[in-house]
Amino acid sequence: MAGIKVKVMPDELLHLTEVALEHNHPLCPSKVRFFRSHKKLCLETKTDSEKVVPLKPGKGDAEAMQQYFLHMQSKNSNFFYLMDMDEEGHLKNVFWADTRSRTAHKYFGDVIKFDTTYLTSKYDMPFAPFVGTNHHGQPVLLGCSILSSESVETYMWLFKALLTCVSGCPPKAVITGHDQFKAIQDAIAEVFPGARHCVCQWHIMKKIPEKLGEVAECKAIKRTLKKAVYGSLRIDEFEETWRKLIEEYGLEDNEWLTSLHEDRHLWVPVFLKDAFWAGMSATQRGDKISPFFYGYIQPKTYIKQFLSKYELALQNNHEKEALADFESLHKRPQLISKLHMEERLSNLYTVDMFKKFQDELKALTYCRLSRIAVDGSVSTFEVKERVYLKDGKKSEHKDFEGTYNENNLEVQCICHFFFNLEAFYVSMHYLCLTLN
Repeated sequence: MAGIKVKVMPDELLHLTEVALEHNHPLCPSKVRFFRSHKKLCLETKTDSEKVVPLKPGKGDAEAMQQYFLHMQSKNSNFFYLMDMDEEGHLKNVFWADTRSRTAHKYFGDVIKFDTTYLTSKYDMPFAPFVGTNHHGQPVLLGCSILSSESVETYMWLFKALLTCVSGCPPKAVITGHDQFKAIQDAIAEVFPGARHCVCQWHIMKKIPEKLGEVAECKAIKRTLKKAVYGSLRIDEFEETWRKLIEEYGLEDNEWLTSLHEDRHLWVPVFLKDAFWAGMSATQRGDKISPFFYGYIQPKTYIKQFLSKYELALQNNHEKEALADFESLHKRPQLISKLHMEERLSNLYTVDMFKKFQDELKALTYCRLSRIAVDGSVSTFEVKERVYLKDGKKSEHKDFEGTYNENNLEVQCICHFFFNLEAFYVSMHYLCLTLN
């Protein structure tokens, strides 16, 4: 019943004609956490009023999970699961990993992506998988969880469960979404103290209209912000561009930008490119559900329904990996150059990874290298890539820099492609060939 009515009057303005404040249900602030709109609130607001609550599975969900886990363990004792119960015996959190996921973690668990898409979107099932990337560059499932809340305590329980599952071998790097990343950050620091943490840049950049939409120069600020984030090769270059952005547009009191700058080491590329990220870009769209379960989970899918499709989803991805394995064993990629490096890597890389390498090798055709500074035995070079646009016009932009030390023959590259090892190696080899 609560609502308002407005009417366009002769003065061409909207006039409020009716207001009803009475609700057709009792108002209960303690239940606000269950409203879908509440998922969009900031962590500080949520943690003030939200406590960890038991899961409220649909009819038969809890029993279905228990039966499924027991069935999987009867088939293979290496199947792992943990259930977190409250003092009254209500189910709070669940984590599980099948034999294939546990084995995959031994090979591909250096970098994991914690997918919280389901926790912060339109999906009713509070599901959060751990994903890695395999030797073909394909996503590989490392574990699954169903959570009762998005609190630090819940994430700590989950990460400890993962650590137990993999015999105490923590990941070296973790990629997460931006939503609730403060709680996740604290949990990572506690459970995986040696791991690097990267927050998805796409989640951050998509919030610019929401956070700065009321600022008159929003579009200009967005362009400058992107230049600072994606166009900076060095830390001092980023800091200077950011400082000018804040001063030029008078944004010293903008809390959102201030918090982003404080956490810049978690999401700005120039602070992250010294670590290995297994090719999992933090700039890709973050609103897509895990590729493992695409088409298997709908907004109204519940736990019992999901478990019936879980095996089908995994089997579909296993078939893709098996096909890629077959092609890598029986296909020899066609070389595009006479470089010994390309021939050597064609025997070492899988077909999919070698194709990525060849893409970078082809891009060298459009690169131009020039010496821009000399400091004793160290020379600094700039590499520019000529890009051909759709309309036929040429565009040139600085892509990366490299230094060469004549005394110890050491080459260092300063790249944008901090997620792409192939770009680094090709750039380094290109620099060496030019110097020789």
